[in-house]
Amino acid sequence: MYKVLIVDDELPARETLKKIIDWNQTQFEICGVARNGKEGIDMFETFRPDLIITDIQMPVMDGIRLIQMVKEVCVNQKFIILSCHEKFQYARAALKLGVEDYLLKDLLNPDDLYVLLNKISNDLDQDMQLSEVELGNEFDYQMDAFRFAAIKQLISESIKEDEIGNLITKIPLHLNSEAYVVMYYEFDHYSKSLSFAEIENLRIKMYSRIKEALFLEDDGEVYPVGDRGFIIIANINWYPSSKKCIDQSLKITNHIRRLVKDENGCSNGD
Repeated sequence: MYKVLIVDDELPARETLKKIIDWNQTQFEICGVARNGKEGIDMFETFRPDLIITDIQMPVMDGIRLIQMVKEVCVNQKFIILSCHEKFQYARAALKLGVEDYLLKDLLNPDDLYVLLNKISNDLDQDMQLSEVELGNEFDYQMDAFRFAAIKQLISESIKEDEIGNLITKIPLHLNSEAYVVMYYEFDHYSKSLSFAEIENLRIKMYSRIKEALFLEDDGEVYPVGDRGFIIIANINWYPSSKKCIDQSLKITNHIRRLVKDENGCSNGD
């Protein structure tokens, strides 16, 4: 179930929203009811609702300010705004802040609310699925960082010989060819306005695109290096002709470029 917070200074409006539909027939449950934007902020911090239904004009703090403050903390927060015909200019201002939709108080009916709640619950379902995918990518990304650290131990011979077997069992590799090509990929002109979290999210997206490209070719391994680079080890077929090996390498490189070109400006390293 998703949580919904109702914010309205008028008691009849609050009671109408609570009773106009059977909330048990939706994916939402009412977690709180606030009388103004300030109370709404306090309840938001307490309950972290998935959806906030708020009036626009209220004492102490209006709905516009409520939306602005919540969006500063949770940019993807879902909102439905309540408005009257004569105050629609306020609703228009709220829509510019990225709220999902609005309802007219004097024309409020159960069917409209059911339809809107169903749409938002579907959006929340999709958001949750995307979050699960991103979490899986991040976990995989962190595991590859660990595996790369282990491989560096093997290469540098900084591990005791009797520990090598145990280490190898922890790092199963997708390297099963008779020849490999090693590449370094770097994104080096992302926007300077990006926060640390946004840069890290970009790295995870880049990592996923490179993994996808390797999978669509003959598989291989990719490892994060530094704050914006990746070492790529790709499987290729061995040929006596070095030209054929180079052609395979270029094919893989171009495939990676095609898959990452839609991400925030990236460039290839040497």
